[in-house]
Amino acid sequence: MDFSRGDLVAGVGISAGEYAGKEIVSTEGTTKKFHKVIENDKDIVHYLPCNKDISLRKLPTKRTFKRYLRDLKSSKMIDVGEFEGSRYRYFKNKFLKGSLKPMLEVFHDLNILKKEKKISVSERKLFNELKEKLVVETSYILDQKQDQSEDLLDNIGLTA
Repeated sequence: MDFSRGDLVAGVGISAGEYAGKEIVSTEGTTKKFHKVIENDKDIVHYLPCNKDISLRKLPTKRTFKRYLRDLKSSKMIDVGEFEGSRYRYFKNKFLKGSLKPMLEVFHDLNILKKEKKISVSERKLFNELKEKLVVETSYILDQKQDQSEDLLDNIGLTA
């Protein structure tokens, strides 16, 4: 994936940050290229090796994210009837795709199931994991406090 300076990104070990470009780092006689990501909330700089297995992904722009949220206003489940076997396994696999839109869709459906008290223990764990991740990313994308993002997410799929 190609990143540009200023892109909002997230990944394993990085809740949300700004892509600051590639840097060459020399240590012990070897030179390696790294992606530099700055987590402004925590004043942390991450250096991630430039390789194919990088677990870094772009976050959408504020405008795109707001469109995703508009698409999730329905109180009807998105994935109803689309999975075979374990509903939890389907949701977990969709969540693991890593991009924000599928994560929001899973969160939407789990939020509806939670309201209807039709959520399993493993689905509740997935819901809580997703919520924790989405609150941080939402607040970063929308440039707002985390409690505001949490309030916004708590209402996904619960209004018609």
